[in-house]
Amino acid sequence: MSELQKYQDKLIELLDSEKSPSEISRQLAEDPDCSMYKSYIESFDDRMIAIGQELVKKWAQWTERP
Repeated sequence: MSELQKYQDKLIELLDSEKSPSEISRQLAEDPDCSMYKSYIESFDDRMIAIGQELVKKWAQWTERP
């Protein structure tokens, strides 16, 4: 699995959780599988993550839950 796929899987999993946006950012930044994207993750605004959470909850269709 590529580094990008690992990051994307973790991001979607966290956006589908009940965690706060700041907790999501922290977990992504600390995840060794996402280290390649750490500086990008640290630029996230909590409002951006909250919108991502809303979109995932409304539109995501799971073939298999993460």
